Amino acid sequence: SGAKGVVEILSASPFIDRCEIGHNTAAGIYASNVQGIHITHNDIHDNRSTVLGGGISVEGGSAFIQANTVYNNRNGGFHGSVARGAGGISAKGSAFQVLDNVVHHNIGQVSVSYAAGPAGGIDVEGVTGSHITVSGNTVTDNQEYGVNDGSGPGGIGASGEVITFTHNIISNNVGSSGFSPFGGVGVGGTTFVLFSHNIITGNTGGISSRRNGYGGGGVSAQDVIVGSNVISGNIGGGVGGLMLENGTFTVTNNLIENNFATGQLMDNGGNNAGGLYIRSNATANLSGNTVISNTCNSGGAGGITIRGNATVLSNTISLNSSDSTAGGITVFSGSSSIISNTISGNTASGSAQTSGIYIEGGDAGSKIQENILTQNGSNRAIYLNTNNWTVNNNYIFSNIAPYDLYYDGPSDTTLDATNNWWGTTDTAEIANRIWDHSDTLDSGVVQFNPLMMTDQGPSNHFPVAIVNADPTFGSVPLDVTFTASATDVDGSVVLYEWDFDGDGFYDWSSTINGNTSHQYTTGGNYVAVLRVTDNLGLAGKTLVKIGAAEPGQSIDVGGQIAQNQVWPAGFHFRVTESIVVPMGITLTIESGVEVRFASGTGMQVEGTLLARGFENSPIVFTSDAVTPAAGDWAFIRFTDNSVDAVFDTTGDYSGGSVLQHCRVLYGGGSGAKGVVEILSASPFIDRCEIGHNTAAGIYAS
Repeated sequence: SGAKGVVEILSASPFIDRCEIGHNTAAGIYASNVQGIHITHNDIHDNRSTVLGGGISVEGGSAFIQANTVYNNRNGGFHGSVARGAGGISAKGSAFQVLDNVVHHNIGQVSVSYAAGPAGGIDVEGVTGSHITVSGNTVTDNQEYGVNDGSGPGGIGASGEVITFTHNIISNNVGSSGFSPFGGVGVGGTTFVLFSHNIITGNTGGISSRRNGYGGGGVSAQDVIVGSNVISGNIGGGVGGLMLENGTFTVTNNLIENNFATGQLMDNGGNNAGGLYIRSNATANLSGNTVISNTCNSGGAGGITIRGNATVLSNTISLNSSDSTAGGITVFSGSSSIISNTISGNTASGSAQTSGIYIEGGDAGSKIQENILTQNGSNRAIYLNTNNWTVNNNYIFSNIAPYDLYYDGPSDTTLDATNNWWGTTDTAEIANRIWDHSDTLDSGVVQFNPLMMTDQGPSNHFPVAIVNADPTFGSVPLDVTFTASATDVDGSVVLYEWDFDGDGFYDWSSTINGNTSHQYTTGGNYVAVLRVTDNLGLAGKTLVKIGAAEPGQSIDVGGQIAQNQVWPAGFHFRVTESIVVPMGITLTIESGVEVRFASGTGMQVEGTLLARGFENSPIVFTSDAVTPAAGDWAFIRFTDNSVDAVFDTTGDYSGGSVLQHCRVLYGGGSGAKGVVEILSASPFIDRCEIGHNTAAGIYAS
């Protein structure tokens, strides 16, 4: 007969206690405009409401709802354009205490497009000035079932000005579909939320939703404390564990483990996380949390994804995995500090392959400091694409990833990564585990000097040497004169040593300087190593390529050229790592020379390149592959520091960088815009053949 509830309470306050209320076609209890009503110890089941909450529905006023068992109820309606009620308990008013109830196997359903849907289990909505307490409840196996884009939490939804949400067990609930549904909880307060000592486990959010779902749930308010919760085993389409938005959060001593973000229907890349997701409108202070064994399948970190402002202090972030950005922590924006955390055993696959910390953005002054990063797998332990961050005083050691630090910032930038302990004092080994400008000309430089001598310090600058070898190549027998001097800003240089052939055995030593000579009698490409040691035993190493050529043998070249060089006719040169011609240095390549580039390598001119062939004897820049193909190597790039070409009064070339009578073939790979790239420079490009490349022949900007 159109009843809103089989027990209807209208501006009254009876005591409802220890009753069974079941098998009704309206809410079990419907109360409107009540003050201080007590609803306790009831068994409320199998009720069906087409408009309001299925089990208990309170609209307006205040109520004390405690120790009820509420199950198999269903809400299936809407009111106007806003979904109303919950499958189990629904309350809207100024003051509610919802305590120690057992709420299971209820369904909240909404069919309104883009409606803020009901919860499957408990839904409490406070008005202005309200104080809501949801504590000690066990909420299991409930479902929010949204049609079209309607949605809500599978377990508990709570909103109001002040919310105390503590000591609840929320498990195996489902936010099944609709617009960004929550599996476990959806808590939103306008002023303050205390969210603590809850167990949120086995919930599912939005596996088939039209946008991201949140397995554990989401919390928002102006000021929030999230403390001592267990958030485990939840599954979400976008976030496996917990999402934080719209406020300032203190997140302490939570266990966030074994959550899974499927990522199968994410809305924007990077809006996913296996464990914890901090949105761009949130500021969070995270401390003392354990984030372990979470997984993200797409668009975010296995452990923590940050788009807002965050201080991540003294957490354990371990054994998380992602197939997108990072296994441990991903930061996309905001001002953040990652300090004194243990980040270990994380893995990642996909294009990013960063196991520990992945930084793609962030404000100036952000920092990675005093963390322990160890046993992280995949391709790199730390990735950054900006020098807005500093990486200082960390213990970065024993990672399975080949690179401890991967810097992909602009080529004209330097990343401060000083005063770290790298698990060794072998500076060559440390350099090999850092990806930067020495590996690709498109990336900036990582400055890791000074470094820590042990995991307890002290910090120490390693000596820096100035080295010359003359000549660096020629026919055997080849006599090379080596000169070297070194400085140490915080100590003194006590030993110079040369390993002439790079076999690990040092053939010559002196306490005075590094001046000596050596004859190469056997043809080959050698790497001579100068080791300079300071008074604390820390050594710096400098490598020099030496090519002692037999007839027809190529000479290996690469790295930054230390002095003016001439590559003479009659020799072939093989670029094994990208060549840099620095400011103040001139590289002259004579006619008839062939320069073969290994895969992905190139030449960057910051000084002067003189490559002048003849029509019948051109200079050839080409691939080192047996069967050359377009894109095998990268580029010849002239930067704004390179020496521009100059012309006399008749218009003839008279000096500066030049490519003349050259053939430039099979390049343009590694993202090059042109096989010849000219960036704010003016070399003279004349009478060249430029072909079979995967980028523009000449790109000038």
